[in-house]
Amino acid sequence: MLSTQCKTPRTRVPQFKPGRRGAFTLIEILIVVVILGILAAIVVPELSSASRQAREGVLKDDLRFMREQITRYRIQHDDVSPGYPGGSMAATPTDADFVSQMTRYTDLRGGVAGAYTETFRYGPYLTRIPDNPLTGIPAVLVVPNGAVIPAPDKTKPYGWMYKPETMEFVPNSPGTDLDGKAYLNY
Repeated sequence: MLSTQCKTPRTRVPQFKPGRRGAFTLIEILIVVVILGILAAIVVPELSSASRQAREGVLKDDLRFMREQITRYRIQHDDVSPGYPGGSMAATPTDADFVSQMTRYTDLRGGVAGAYTETFRYGPYLTRIPDNPLTGIPAVLVVPNGAVIPAPDKTKPYGWMYKPETMEFVPNSPGTDLDGKAYLNY
């Protein structure tokens, strides 16, 4: 008779050898730390550059949009830019008039109302003035007729500068972008 018993191979149990432990050596840990430091030195500047580049992209887009809305307002209001009270370019433009004319319904003369009517049928052109993405400030400095737009100054409490006389709308952001172009020249 044949035997049907199956022989299983014996497994060896690893023997503990004195002098060899299962932990990492100090040199191995230092090598890993150095490699991680090198990787961090490569990646971190790329991430900060990407966020700055994104803010610059948002700045360009906000400027384009604001300039389009200012132009749209001027076309609909007999060639008078927003900011002039009573629709008269002889009047001194103000920050408050600019903001209300851009964010509320207006009549042909630049008067404002909170609701649409047959008289107040233009706008609103914006829901709110956007924050300057580089400074986080939404306020607008309106420059009077005959004056020049001041140099950007981050200590001032406004994020944008606007001259209704020439329709110039620029950021109050000193400095240059990653390509060396001044933010004022966007």
